[in-house]
Amino acid sequence: EKETEAIRERYLGIIKKKRRVRRLNDRKFVFDWDAAEDTSVDYNNLYKERHHVQFFGRGNIAGIDIKEQKRKQSKFYGDLLEKRRTDAEKEQEKVRLKKVKKKEDKQKWDDRHWSEKEVDEMTERDWRIFREDYNVTIKGGKIPNPIRSWKESGFPKEVLEIIDKVGYKEPTPIQRQAIPIGLQNRDIIGIAETGSGKTLAFLIPLLNWIQGLPKIERQETADQGPYAIILAPTRELAQQIEEETQKFGQPLGIRTVVVVGGLSREEQGFRLRLGCEIVIATPGRL
Repeated sequence: EKETEAIRERYLGIIKKKRRVRRLNDRKFVFDWDAAEDTSVDYNNLYKERHHVQFFGRGNIAGIDIKEQKRKQSKFYGDLLEKRRTDAEKEQEKVRLKKVKKKEDKQKWDDRHWSEKEVDEMTERDWRIFREDYNVTIKGGKIPNPIRSWKESGFPKEVLEIIDKVGYKEPTPIQRQAIPIGLQNRDIIGIAETGSGKTLAFLIPLLNWIQGLPKIERQETADQGPYAIILAPTRELAQQIEEETQKFGQPLGIRTVVVVGGLSREEQGFRLRLGCEIVIATPGRL
């Protein structure tokens, strides 16, 4: 019927459309076809539902806009994937997209100083500036971020109270970076100048680990040796480490024995037999 109607209109002259006259000074050439000029759309259903070839992400059809092809292909696969997804997968995809958006928002430019931000707002750039401010240099893989203050360290309440009582207001550079690594039970070599707090840098993760062990187990295995051995090259250094350990260990109920030369072997052996959690020693006497 439509074909008959079109023939009637064409030859009987029922509708006459004005043809666009191109002016001589009109230099703009229109490449697009007008929708009314497509004479094949309404005559046959075959033209309405055209088949789009899918190349499974590879190759393109020559002579057709590549961007348009990619857009249609991505829409096709997106719709197909949406149909096949279960509710759990859809929920998981929402969570993933939310994480991606959160990461992108976090990476946006923020000119605030790191001291004005919360921990979860810190970017990689902020942590890099933080380490530069405290002259911290690191080597290795998957190194955790340093601690900015004792309050943000996540230590048990008892340990934080002892730190405050002893008078350590802020962690030193070696403590800021070494403590998070020690809390992960990872090997670490720390280099810092004398008096920079290296002892506390390995002592706090050690005490935190011992505190996490069951009390009953510690009583039953008192004669099976200590939980930790701290080796020092000289007797004086071992005694200094013991003094620092006593400050934190005694309030927490952690016993310490120092095994060094120049002191009674019998007394040291007796204290070891009574049981302890930490032994501080020099290699020769040990």
